[in-house]
Amino acid sequence: VRGINREVSMLQQQSAIYTARSFALSNGSVDLHNYMVANYKRMVKSASSAKEVDEYLARMSMVTPMDALHEAQRLYPAFIGTQRVASVMQAQSQHQGPFAARSHFAAPGESGKDKNEKSNTLRSSLSVSLLAVAGAYLH
Repeated sequence: VRGINREVSMLQQQSAIYTARSFALSNGSVDLHNYMVANYKRMVKSASSAKEVDEYLARMSMVTPMDALHEAQRLYPAFIGTQRVASVMQAQSQHQGPFAARSHFAAPGESGKDKNEKSNTLRSSLSVSLLAVAGAYLH
């Protein structure tokens, strides 16, 4: 009798596990279905844009013309120069504080003369940097 009770108990446990898994699966499927219905247009748009990208890439040439590579190589110093100018300008504006962006305001304790001197220094450094970039671009 004890053996039969043990087997019946095991069958009931397996049945309960099966029922729980079936319910979780069907509940998850319903949630997935509801999500897909709610977001159908967005999923179609995403799939179509992915298809467009694939088609565009398929039409692209896999070989880069040498003249384009030479042009990129020739323009690279100008790119580096503009990056340097931008980083120097950013560093100077951060160093001067929140009033650096507003040239018509002087920082606290700063006279108009000091402000003009800083502005002239900034302009001259920008001019020198731009001339360096232009020189690199022309060579």
